[in-house]
Amino acid sequence: MVGRGWCNIACSKNPILRAVTIPAMIVVGQAVVTPLQQNLFPSSQAPLYSHTNGFYYSIGFTCVLIVWTGFVIPFCERKFPNSGAMTDIHRSPEDHSNESASSDA
Repeated sequence: MVGRGWCNIACSKNPILRAVTIPAMIVVGQAVVTPLQQNLFPSSQAPLYSHTNGFYYSIGFTCVLIVWTGFVIPFCERKFPNSGAMTDIHRSPEDHSNESASSDA
């Protein structure tokens, strides 16, 4: 969910790119997660899942996601400030109207 929200902001200038990227992220994510969950959490081993160590994988994925969304994404946004749409959302509506008026002239 966090990745899709960030992608939505990053692709806000280009609705076609956003319309392709977010569904592609969902499809790829589900294609990877579904078999992984079936292998890590087989119902025959419930509730301990000791043979596959499913809970340890879940803790590892959670830690990786926390690091990614808490440190990597903010670092990339600071390192490459002008490459995304993040700078565009902080502009006032007057800036946007002045920009469109100057491009029409």
